[in-house]
Amino acid sequence: MCRVSYSIERKAKAIEIFNTHHPLLSQSLSDPVSVAIMLQREGVITGQVLASVESASPSVPNQREVLLAAMREVIQNKYSLLQTFASVLCKFTGNLGAVIQRDYDRYLNDDKKLIKVMIRDDDSMSTDASSTESTPPRVPTVEIAIPQCMSDEFTSIQTSYGRMLYNIRKIIKKEPPPLDDVREYLCCCRSSLEPKLSLCSNITEILRAVEKECSLINVRLLQSLVEEFDIKEAEKLITEYKGILKEFCRTVKISLCLNEKFEALGGSPSLQCETVTYVFDWEPDEHMLQDIKQIISKTSGKLVKIKYIKKGNSIIVTCSFPHSLTGALIMKLNENLELLMKNGLMKLTVGYCTIWKKQKVQEIHSAFTTVGFVFITNHGIRRPLVDEAFSVAKKFFELPHESKKKYSRTSTSGNNGYIEMEQEDIDPTKPGDLKEAFNICSPTECVYPDDEVSDFKPVMTEILGTSRTLALKILEVMGHALKLQDPQFFVKNHQNLSNTTIPSYTTARVLYYPPLPSPAAVKPGQLRCGEHVDYGSITLLFQDPSGGLQVKQSNGSYIDVPYKSDAVLVNLGALMQNWTSDTYIASPHRVLNPINDTLWNSSRQSMAIFIHPDNDSLIECIDGSNKYPPVTAYEDSYRRLFVTYEKYDKTNETQS
Repeated sequence: MCRVSYSIERKAKAIEIFNTHHPLLSQSLSDPVSVAIMLQREGVITGQVLASVESASPSVPNQREVLLAAMREVIQNKYSLLQTFASVLCKFTGNLGAVIQRDYDRYLNDDKKLIKVMIRDDDSMSTDASSTESTPPRVPTVEIAIPQCMSDEFTSIQTSYGRMLYNIRKIIKKEPPPLDDVREYLCCCRSSLEPKLSLCSNITEILRAVEKECSLINVRLLQSLVEEFDIKEAEKLITEYKGILKEFCRTVKISLCLNEKFEALGGSPSLQCETVTYVFDWEPDEHMLQDIKQIISKTSGKLVKIKYIKKGNSIIVTCSFPHSLTGALIMKLNENLELLMKNGLMKLTVGYCTIWKKQKVQEIHSAFTTVGFVFITNHGIRRPLVDEAFSVAKKFFELPHESKKKYSRTSTSGNNGYIEMEQEDIDPTKPGDLKEAFNICSPTECVYPDDEVSDFKPVMTEILGTSRTLALKILEVMGHALKLQDPQFFVKNHQNLSNTTIPSYTTARVLYYPPLPSPAAVKPGQLRCGEHVDYGSITLLFQDPSGGLQVKQSNGSYIDVPYKSDAVLVNLGALMQNWTSDTYIASPHRVLNPINDTLWNSSRQSMAIFIHPDNDSLIECIDGSNKYPPVTAYEDSYRRLFVTYEKYDKTNETQS
């Protein structure tokens, strides 16, 4: 009964904290949809709740109330999720999130996993870590709390760490530096601390905030602070502790560190978006803690701190990092991926995305050497964003013909703009395709239908941006799968994906296949999309459930491509097949006409992101065989597009 009562009391307190801040939340939460998206990714709310928040658009107050009502219910079921909610809020409304975190820490932080140890009440780090004797010690002592540990070795280092923090706190409190100077310095070091520091009214609270940013093996922020304000006694304590830590890391095997807590006491749990997970093919008894410390420090640029180490089939190291540094961390890890692989990396995950996975590399390589198509899940592109792109595209395609004609692609528009029904001969041996399209090749030069569909440009810009990021990851995986001397080779030839000012034929293309009046209206051999091979490096394809896409196998038969709502279909282009000397295959594919009356009277939608190298990239066979003559990416793409649009461009020129 005591446990039940304890839980009920804590739930009630969590709801009380939430209700206290509800009035301000209902007024100041300016982007409830973005907050809801992160909460859903963090597992706090369901996809159904996210959809409810999104559907309450365009009224922001309505979106807020739907989200806050759902959060109240979530907290009633599991009070600890209030802490996650506060952490998410810190990414959008810093001060309010920090206030809720402060209240949670004050009333609800659980200290059941802490133990009390006695330490000497002086500034020396050179004596034994703790005293367990029943007789009173000969020198003054003080009791401190440390995490409960599974091994004596870890208890010892945790006690040394706790004693260092206690004594540094005591030294700084004797003669504290000016609070405003400390705040300003810490905010310059770590901008994410600003909301928490604004709530600190004295040096003790500031030091607590700094300590929560440190860990058992990472005291850089605290060290930086005492060095900046020239606190010599504290510097000495840190130096002595780092000596103890160095010996600990050198002599302690990973097996003694499994499931132990490296983070600071009282720190808020890291969000998934602030978590990086390394999986190494290591045996815990064969490696020391310093092995992990060194490889992670070297490959992350010291941007992460270790939270804990677990053992599954391999060693799993979970670290945290500031959310604002996500882009920098991914770049650093990509630069050092080869080194990680040499050290037994099996899988690397940053935030919500898997950056590298050994099994995934093998699966992609196998698919690209046989059929040239592969489904990829956990790709980081939200399905609601894809659905929104389909929705705004459909608004455009359902406009009157004359309205759409204003945005027509021309021979001088740089492959941007609207394509009419039957104007493309993807398969030149057949009549024109039964589809419409809108191309976005140069986002800055494309003329968007802003007057007719105001949200067309922002939605397409967002999905093209996320697709470019995904494409870079796939290109890097391909470099590793092909065992290129430089795994970044393909990435380096696709700089346009990270810098849109670099010219290329990379194109986002929304496609619309209108309902067809009857089979009799279709010309002999005419299809929604004739058989063809894509042109460039890779294609990312998003589909609706209508079906119709078929891939041609090496034996000449076709197979239907299923619809998978959570996956992106990735296929190779002809340029990549040439580039890899036919190691990778670009398979022909087509879109059939509807197979029954129901589908015949319905539309079909898809969206393809065609990834091309930078225009000036020289495409030469990577095996040095010269199987295909060298050509620039620009020359290759221009030639293929000229053939596709020759008749269309001549028709437009004649009409104009």
